[in-house]
Amino acid sequence: MKSQSHLAIRIGLALIVACTTQAHADATGQHHALIEPTAGNWRTWVISSGKDYRAPAPPGYTETQAELASLAVLIGHNDAQTQQQIEFWDAGAPAYRWLDLLNARLLAGTATTAYPHRVYAYMTQAMYDATVATWESKYVYNRPRPSEERRGLPTALPVPNSPSYPSEHAATAQAAASVLAYFLPAEAQSFQTMAEEAGWSRVLAGLQYPSDYTAGLEIGRKVAEQVIAKAKTDGSDAVWTGSVPTGPCKWTGTNPGNVTGPTWRPLLLTSASEFRPVAPPACDTPEVLAEVAAVRNFARTFVTNYKAFYWQSPEGLQTWPYRYADKWIFEDGLDRNPPRVARAYALIASVQFDAFIASQDGKFTYWYLRPNQLDPAIVPLFPVPNFPSYPSNHSTFSAARSEMLAYLFPTRADFIRAVGKEAGDSRIWAGIHYPMDNVAGVQLGKSVAGVFISWAEKDGSLLVPTGTESAALTGSIDGPTEGAIVTGDLTVRGWARIPGGDLGVTVLIDGAPRIAIREARVPRPDVQAALPSLGDCSTAGYESSFAFYPGDKGEHELSVVFEGPGGLVRHYPSRKFTWKEGP
Repeated sequence: MKSQSHLAIRIGLALIVACTTQAHADATGQHHALIEPTAGNWRTWVISSGKDYRAPAPPGYTETQAELASLAVLIGHNDAQTQQQIEFWDAGAPAYRWLDLLNARLLAGTATTAYPHRVYAYMTQAMYDATVATWESKYVYNRPRPSEERRGLPTALPVPNSPSYPSEHAATAQAAASVLAYFLPAEAQSFQTMAEEAGWSRVLAGLQYPSDYTAGLEIGRKVAEQVIAKAKTDGSDAVWTGSVPTGPCKWTGTNPGNVTGPTWRPLLLTSASEFRPVAPPACDTPEVLAEVAAVRNFARTFVTNYKAFYWQSPEGLQTWPYRYADKWIFEDGLDRNPPRVARAYALIASVQFDAFIASQDGKFTYWYLRPNQLDPAIVPLFPVPNFPSYPSNHSTFSAARSEMLAYLFPTRADFIRAVGKEAGDSRIWAGIHYPMDNVAGVQLGKSVAGVFISWAEKDGSLLVPTGTESAALTGSIDGPTEGAIVTGDLTVRGWARIPGGDLGVTVLIDGAPRIAIREARVPRPDVQAALPSLGDCSTAGYESSFAFYPGDKGEHELSVVFEGPGGLVRHYPSRKFTWKEGP
């Protein structure tokens, strides 16, 4: 047991917080942090920038007063059916219902083109780019919401903490509907009707002006035009004129699926072959014979069978990443943050697009035979997909998407990576892949995800302050031990966090938490500072203490963990310090 004689070290945390202190007053006069006021500057997928798609100036005072008068009359005629429509489109962020629509189609087995993942990618990119453009216009014009302009105007829903013009629901809906109409032209009118209903629901709710609605539709339409133009040139309409190669260890079959995939134009990869897996071993080597024996001898159970069938189902193939994303978006309260939700959907869908191309490149470079083609004693659990074995599509796709989900929701990273692993493993349980197919697929999927995560980290959605943050040990003596000295400090430069919400700070000594400040809203009044380039921000100073005992003499490590809203976590490398008795 350590001696009671000790030195209490008081640690002062000086944290320069990248924050946004602009506020929005609702109809009650209460102030709230604005929703992503910098999102209009975020990097876009297809359009040049949000600024280049800025809406024209909103109507002036006289026109606005006329709109308010007509809005009051319109709201007065709302009935139960109208309220139901309002609530339907307000169930989540503007993009939510459109992802839900696409998921429902896949789960119902409704035809959604030969490559549904293309539809997801281009629709989500259109919604994201339309949202960025809308947000750019919102904070340029800062038009108050109708109920802020006319006190007492009834609203059917809480008023969002963002400017009114243009309508985010209308822009998102029009972008989604236009892209869907391109892919599914027979349903174009149905999609357009839905888009207009979605945007108009915000007018009926008293949250936006009719002119907000029309401006939003126009932004969505212009963005969709650019996205559709890109889709038309991605090479997915190529016609294969090659032939299936023959020879030892080669896949056998006709009309292979996805065979033109390697010729598609990637979104971010430099080429389809950028991360091509190494060639698989010859199929008569002891290594491969051991793998095929493992597949043949795998002891299937009810659990492995139903999981294998799940991962072969429409949800296991397509919709599962969005189901988890939706769950966590709602759990984290991000459903009222349209830009961040649109960003998440677009990243999940886009990484799948390039993962598909990269995986087909491997398959149709090596044309490796399936396990049951090498050993007819293997009876697959369900029909084997009609293309080569190596690498595993499912492992590639599930690794890429689970890595993206882990990036977007880091507090669930271990869980979702385990989900992704199960998806890949299920293909061995079903008898349709070798273990080496999974190993290569996982590595490929992670490599593709790394490119997209790197892109996302530079998309402007994370604020990076220009100042320096530091957590410094000071030699404050509190106890009978005289002459003690503590040396060393930790300086963190350029850390980033999502603006808005509280900041969590944990200080660790030798890897163990010693100080945890879970809310950083109330700074010490004697340590104020500013970061003009980021708006009015303050340095929040805190003091706490922990004890060192004589037996603790020697070198130690101090580190800091910052946690922002939405699960954003930044760990900073440890720095050494020494505690020793003075002369």
